[in-house]
Amino acid sequence: MTRSEQKNKCPSFSNTTAEMRFNGRKKYKEMLLAQKEALLLQRRTRDLESRRRLLQVPVMIREPYVTSTKGKAKACVMRPVVGDPFTKGVEQGPQINSGQFKKTLRCIREGRDSSAALECGDDTICSQSYFIQFKC
Repeated sequence: MTRSEQKNKCPSFSNTTAEMRFNGRKKYKEMLLAQKEALLLQRRTRDLESRRRLLQVPVMIREPYVTSTKGKAKACVMRPVVGDPFTKGVEQGPQINSGQFKKTLRCIREGRDSSAALECGDDTICSQSYFIQFKC
């Protein structure tokens, strides 16, 4: 019995990896432009969130290295450009929704209220959007 006959006979026959990739590409091509943009924004946000989580880990640093480490961490946080995420060179767009926006501002406020030293303060770019930009 050939493979195509097995496929037709057994409905639970799994697709090969190549077939699944082809079907995924086909579905992506059929998506509307708005859906593609939303998917891209979701991926970029997820990548940025994972990078940000790495910066939230408490670190013990020896006294002689504190100033140089602060400078490097500050440069790393200030590097992303905030704006339209579909523009070339822009790494950070708005927060996804008001819940994420409020959560981010709450985390900044909690950091300020605790004993942590805040090197860069928060600043909302526009009162009608979910953009947050850090200024030093």
